[in-house]
Amino acid sequence: MSRDRFLQIKKYLRVTDNSVQSNRTDINFDRANKVRPLLNIVKENFRKISKEQKLSIDEQIIPFKGKSIMKQHMPNKSNRWSYKMFLLVGGKSGICYDFISYTGKNDKKKHGFCTDIVLDLCETVSSFTNHKVYFDNYFATIHLQVELRKLGIFAVGTVRPNRLIDLNIKSEKDLSKEGRGTMDHRVTDVEGVQLCVTRWYDNNVINCLSTLHGCEPIESAQR
Repeated sequence: MSRDRFLQIKKYLRVTDNSVQSNRTDINFDRANKVRPLLNIVKENFRKISKEQKLSIDEQIIPFKGKSIMKQHMPNKSNRWSYKMFLLVGGKSGICYDFISYTGKNDKKKHGFCTDIVLDLCETVSSFTNHKVYFDNYFATIHLQVELRKLGIFAVGTVRPNRLIDLNIKSEKDLSKEGRGTMDHRVTDVEGVQLCVTRWYDNNVINCLSTLHGCEPIESAQR
């Protein structure tokens, strides 16, 4: 097949019928509607893969500089212009088990944007089978970890200090005076779920929220 023939076929290739798509002013309009059937096929096959016990949730950046309403501008990333996806992957294998393509803000919020994303990705994770989910401070909140534990899923993640309301724990200043390796922790019960917050001082203060691990045991590490 010649190059021009291939480009001509590619130009007119469609996976949806444009004549039946919803109006752009419709509140339920899907910005990715032209590729949604293809995405759904891939997604359903990913979901069928047997999952390992330790799972990770994070963002995936797909570099793109063309014209698209779904394109994101993230100046702090290596690829500033890109599509954004949220992935559930194996902590050891790196295999993708589920994904959500970010198409922009919407009003369908039940628990909050980050919490809804994680709960949607964990829909196919078996309940009460010792699964552990790890994520960073973009997602981590007390409410999210409580909801996951109610589903029988353990969670561990770094957390932003402003999401730990009324936490009586050593401040960054106090820990820095004591030096690298010092830490403090608190254990609490929220809606019947036990949570442990650990704050330790390395090059900077790090906060960790967990329904799986406490602060023990303490071990030495060679730097």
